[in-house]
Amino acid sequence: MANGKEIKVSDNEGYLSDESDFYGDSKTKASFEDRAADFDATAYWKSHRPTLTEKADANVAQALANPESKATLYNPYAGQECAWQLDESIDDFLRRMPPRTTEVTPSTPWIFVTNPFRKAPKGIAVNDEAPPGEHSNWARCVTEGNRLLDELITIRNTIEKENSKKSTVAIDRMINKEKEIIVQKILDTAIDCGCTSGKACIWMIFSPPSEVDEIWAAIAKATSTNSLGISAKVAPKDGADLLQKSRLICIYTEDFSDKMDVYRVLKAIRELGLVDRTLKGSIYYKADVYTNLELSSNNPYDIKASLYKSFEFFKNPPLPPSTAPGLRSRTVKKENGKVDSFFRKIKKEPSDLAMHQVNYE
Repeated sequence: MANGKEIKVSDNEGYLSDESDFYGDSKTKASFEDRAADFDATAYWKSHRPTLTEKADANVAQALANPESKATLYNPYAGQECAWQLDESIDDFLRRMPPRTTEVTPSTPWIFVTNPFRKAPKGIAVNDEAPPGEHSNWARCVTEGNRLLDELITIRNTIEKENSKKSTVAIDRMINKEKEIIVQKILDTAIDCGCTSGKACIWMIFSPPSEVDEIWAAIAKATSTNSLGISAKVAPKDGADLLQKSRLICIYTEDFSDKMDVYRVLKAIRELGLVDRTLKGSIYYKADVYTNLELSSNNPYDIKASLYKSFEFFKNPPLPPSTAPGLRSRTVKKENGKVDSFFRKIKKEPSDLAMHQVNYE
């Protein structure tokens, strides 16, 4: 009733008839019907690039299709609340410890996930950081590394003193040449001391806080299914999230001197679409020997804090050890003389994910 007058309402009012223009006029509807008739679902799925979540879920599904006995799996973070446990699914772990909202505490400085297919190092207990390596002599490595850094300072002072009348460009060129030699000696020392793995042999990804859960989920799932490195970690919320412009995610590799494996992990990161999703154009790799020698971004030796850069790897992919110059690779041999592999061999079946992977080479 309106203004005291009754208004008759149709029984069908509120419903849309086939003649309604809600779906557009006849021309618009005809256009949509033509598009639907021409749509080829098979062709769409052949060209469809899976989302980050689809890729991660496909990796998990593939791994679950070929499960190994838990007795053969290894978790250096066993019993730690801030890490994935082998008796929980990776999805349960991600729900339990979402990095976007999980606060930093003394017991949760980082959130960890391991590659359970990694062979357990002999005689080494559970570690609170990266899975440790074997046969390492960090005391000798750091002592010799610091001696080499002192030598670099002496060389630099000598060059500057003896060439004071030359241009700054010429002096810098001479210093940089000597610096490259010293850096190579430091890396060779780390290899000789068995210090090629550790808590900072990592590819570093800086994620926007708003995307950290999704990016971490993809990395955690790929790590847990033997598709990335030996482990990974992500920074929790530090209490100042509004000021925290990015969250650091670290993906560990077993050996910084094994460029082929470092590159393999980088390509896996790129296949997940994560290189382009970082805040910077490239991602960087840091070696633990640099951390132990306190070679930060503003070190007095003017040595780059990162060992590798993704852009340079993709531009000039590393060569196999038999043909590659530079870093000497460290190999661990079995008693029968064969080189020991770092991961257990896992038979992988073809999956739908393989159909969608893009060859970036």
